[in-house]
Amino acid sequence: MNQQEDRNREIFEKAAELVDTVGRQLQESERFFDDLGLDPEKVRATVGAQIEVAQDRQAQEAFREDMEAVEREVAEEAARQSFQAARPAGNAPRPRRNMI
Repeated sequence: MNQQEDRNREIFEKAAELVDTVGRQLQESERFFDDLGLDPEKVRATVGAQIEVAQDRQAQEAFREDMEAVEREVAEEAARQSFQAARPAGNAPRPRRNMI
């Protein structure tokens, strides 16, 4: 067999192991909820809703922070440009003064 086929077989075996592991963990979690007298589907729905709210809150906070950073950068750039516009040209000739 060539290296590509060996690599493909290795990936397939690892994927199969992961699927088996996740399946066992899912069965264990369902047994855990059953032992507590809870419906696994209702628990998943409740926890999923709580996670969605928390993720939404985090996303809104990250968006707010990003917008504040953008506004700060825009203000800094506007200040930089206003200072550059106020500077006289470096090599511009000075106006002649009338001598008395």
